[in-house]
Amino acid sequence: MEHDYYHRILSKAPVVLLDETHAYNKDSDIPMNLSEKTYILILANKPFLSTHHYPLDIIKKYILNIEHPYYTEIKKCTNNSKELVNFINHFLDNFESMYPPLKKYTEMLNTKLKNILDNENSFLEHMTTKI
Repeated sequence: MEHDYYHRILSKAPVVLLDETHAYNKDSDIPMNLSEKTYILILANKPFLSTHHYPLDIIKKYILNIEHPYYTEIKKCTNNSKELVNFINHFLDNFESMYPPLKKYTEMLNTKLKNILDNENSFLEHMTTKI
Protein backbone atom coordinates (compact mmCIF):
# COMPACT_ATOMS: atom_id res chain seq x y z
CA MET A 1 0.00 0.00 0.00
CA GLU A 2 2.79 2.48 0.81
CA HIS A 3 4.20 2.07 -2.68
CA ASP A 4 0.80 2.81 -4.18
CA TYR A 5 0.29 5.80 -1.91
CA TYR A 6 3.59 7.45 -2.65
CA HIS A 7 3.75 6.68 -6.35
CA ARG A 8 0.15 6.84 -7.51
CA ILE A 9 -1.96 8.84 -5.08
CA LEU A 10 0.45 11.43 -3.66
CA SER A 11 1.27 12.87 -7.05
CA LYS A 12 -2.42 13.45 -7.89
CA ALA A 13 -3.47 15.45 -4.86
CA PRO A 14 -2.72 19.19 -4.93
CA VAL A 15 -2.80 19.30 -1.10
CA VAL A 16 -2.33 16.51 1.43
CA LEU A 17 -3.64 16.23 4.97
CA LEU A 18 -0.71 15.42 7.26
CA ASP A 19 -1.59 13.37 10.34
CA GLU A 20 1.83 13.17 11.96
CA THR A 21 2.74 10.63 14.62
CA HIS A 22 1.39 11.59 18.07
CA ALA A 23 -1.04 14.11 16.57
CA TYR A 24 -3.63 12.68 18.96
CA ASN A 25 -1.64 13.99 21.93
CA LYS A 26 -3.36 16.80 23.80
CA ASP A 27 -0.15 18.37 25.14
CA SER A 28 0.47 21.75 23.60
CA ASP A 29 4.22 21.19 23.52
CA ILE A 30 5.21 17.79 22.17
CA PRO A 31 8.95 17.19 22.14
CA MET A 32 8.93 14.99 19.06
CA ASN A 33 10.93 14.86 15.89
CA LEU A 34 9.32 14.86 12.49
CA SER A 35 8.73 11.47 10.93
CA GLU A 36 9.05 10.39 7.33
CA LYS A 37 5.42 11.46 6.86
CA THR A 38 6.44 15.10 7.00
CA TYR A 39 9.84 14.79 5.33
CA ILE A 40 8.38 12.95 2.32
CA LEU A 41 5.84 15.72 1.77
CA ILE A 42 8.49 18.43 2.09
CA LEU A 43 10.92 16.68 -0.23
CA ALA A 44 8.13 15.94 -2.73
CA ASN A 45 7.28 19.66 -2.64
CA LYS A 46 3.70 18.69 -1.76
CA PRO A 47 1.59 21.33 0.01
CA PHE A 48 0.05 20.01 3.21
CA LEU A 49 -2.33 20.91 5.99
CA SER A 50 -1.54 19.34 9.34
CA THR A 51 -4.01 17.89 11.84
CA HIS A 52 -1.79 19.15 14.69
CA HIS A 53 0.38 22.22 15.10
CA TYR A 54 3.48 20.47 16.46
CA PRO A 55 5.00 19.52 13.06
CA LEU A 56 4.68 23.16 12.06
CA ASP A 57 6.35 24.24 15.31
CA ILE A 58 9.29 21.91 14.66
CA ILE A 59 9.57 23.04 11.05
CA LYS A 60 9.62 26.69 12.09
CA LYS A 61 12.18 26.09 14.83
CA TYR A 62 14.60 23.86 12.92
CA ILE A 63 14.07 24.23 9.18
CA LEU A 64 12.31 27.38 7.99
CA ASN A 65 11.71 30.27 10.35
CA ILE A 66 8.49 31.26 8.62
CA GLU A 67 5.06 30.44 9.96
CA HIS A 68 2.85 28.10 7.95
CA PRO A 69 0.22 30.31 6.25
CA TYR A 70 -2.61 28.54 8.12
CA TYR A 71 -0.88 27.95 11.43
CA THR A 72 -3.50 29.84 13.45
CA GLU A 73 -6.33 27.86 11.90
CA ILE A 74 -4.49 24.56 12.35
CA LYS A 75 -3.75 25.36 15.98
CA LYS A 76 -7.50 25.83 16.55
CA CYS A 77 -8.13 22.44 14.91
CA THR A 78 -5.65 20.51 17.03
CA ASN A 79 -7.49 17.62 18.74
CA ASN A 80 -10.80 19.00 17.50
CA SER A 81 -12.13 17.00 14.57
CA LYS A 82 -15.17 19.26 14.09
CA GLU A 83 -12.95 22.35 13.71
CA LEU A 84 -10.66 20.40 11.39
CA VAL A 85 -13.57 19.44 9.13
CA ASN A 86 -14.77 23.05 9.14
CA PHE A 87 -11.32 24.30 8.22
CA ILE A 88 -10.88 21.75 5.42
CA ASN A 89 -14.28 22.69 4.01
CA HIS A 90 -13.36 26.37 4.21
CA PHE A 91 -10.07 25.65 2.47
CA LEU A 92 -11.80 23.70 -0.29
CA ASP A 93 -14.49 26.37 -0.71
CA ASN A 94 -11.77 29.02 -1.04
CA PHE A 95 -9.17 26.89 -2.79
CA GLU A 96 -8.34 29.46 -5.47
CA SER A 97 -7.28 32.06 -2.90
CA MET A 98 -5.95 29.78 -0.14
CA TYR A 99 -3.81 27.46 -2.26
CA PRO A 100 -1.24 29.98 -3.58
CA PRO A 101 0.12 31.01 -0.15
CA LEU A 102 0.36 27.34 0.84
CA LYS A 103 2.15 26.47 -2.39
CA LYS A 104 4.61 29.35 -1.93
CA TYR A 105 5.33 28.27 1.66
CA THR A 106 5.87 24.68 0.52
CA GLU A 107 8.29 25.74 -2.21
CA MET A 108 10.32 27.82 0.27
CA LEU A 109 10.32 24.93 2.74
CA ASN A 110 11.40 22.44 0.07
CA THR A 111 14.23 24.71 -1.08
CA LYS A 112 15.42 25.32 2.48
CA LEU A 113 15.38 21.65 3.46
CA LYS A 114 17.25 20.61 0.31
CA ASN A 115 19.78 23.37 1.00
CA ILE A 116 20.28 22.06 4.54
CA LEU A 117 20.71 18.52 3.25
CA ASP A 118 23.16 19.64 0.59
CA ASN A 119 25.25 21.95 2.78
CA GLU A 120 24.83 21.08 6.43
CA ASN A 121 24.89 17.31 6.48
CA SER A 122 27.55 16.81 9.14
CA PHE A 123 27.55 13.01 8.84
CA LEU A 124 28.09 13.17 5.09
CA GLU A 125 30.78 15.79 5.63
CA HIS A 126 32.45 13.55 8.19
CA MET A 127 32.30 10.55 5.87
CA THR A 128 33.78 12.42 2.92
CA THR A 129 36.50 14.39 4.71
CA LYS A 130 37.46 12.43 7.84
CA ILE A 131 37.51 8.86 6.60
